Amino acid sequence: MATIKVLSSGAFQIRVVSKLLPKPFYATFDTREQAVAYSHHLKVLLDQGIVPATLAQEKGEQRTPWTVQRCIAEYLRTQSVPVSEQKLLDTIRERVADVNTNDLNYEWAEKWIRRMKHIDNLSPTTIRHRHGALARCIDWVCRSHPQILLANPLRLLKRGFSTYTAEDSLLAAANGGKAKVDIERNRRLDADEEERILACLRESPDALMFFVLALETAMRMRECYTLGLLLPDP
Repeated sequence: MATIKVLSSGAFQIRVVSKLLPKPFYATFDTREQAVAYSHHLKVLLDQGIVPATLAQEKGEQRTPWTVQRCIAEYLRTQSVPVSEQKLLDTIRERVADVNTNDLNYEWAEKWIRRMKHIDNLSPTTIRHRHGALARCIDWVCRSHPQILLANPLRLLKRGFSTYTAEDSLLAAANGGKAKVDIERNRRLDADEEERILACLRESPDALMFFVLALETAMRMRECYTLGLLLPDP
């Protein structure tokens, strides 16, 4: 069972006792939300008879972490992932090549989001897409390899994490960027606009096909470009 205690520093400490563990396990978190999420995930594993290596190992013993780059590679190798998400993870992989699973905590998650705002100056939508892609990858690592990583810190971020705050706006501006906001894409063609566009594209079959595909399916440009043909098995 797990109990949560508020320390004099204001941090939240969990204490886990189980017959599967050689001794009580302690961990400290900045917020109650993080402590509750971690203890719940740990309880699910222990109820299944799974003891993460970080809890079973003796004091001073070191485990071999995975790099986030390896997490992504193993996830893409073993799971069926849409092409659009593969491309997102390929982009993310370049930025987190030196990060390993020992570094994946709530502080790292917040720093990664801040970097996407302050340095990369990405839009909230793009930040959420990258967060979602990596979060699903890390979820798989937690489920399939709990001895490598027990909890996913990306799932602890509060709602609205991708929105630029006043401080984010100042820091982005200091790096030559600006605050980005979500842009609602609710474009509608005028009565004769579609016909005029089609007329302009008659001499360019590829552009015409792309326009009709996007118009009729409402797919994004990336989805149109990466669309593949699924053929039945012979």
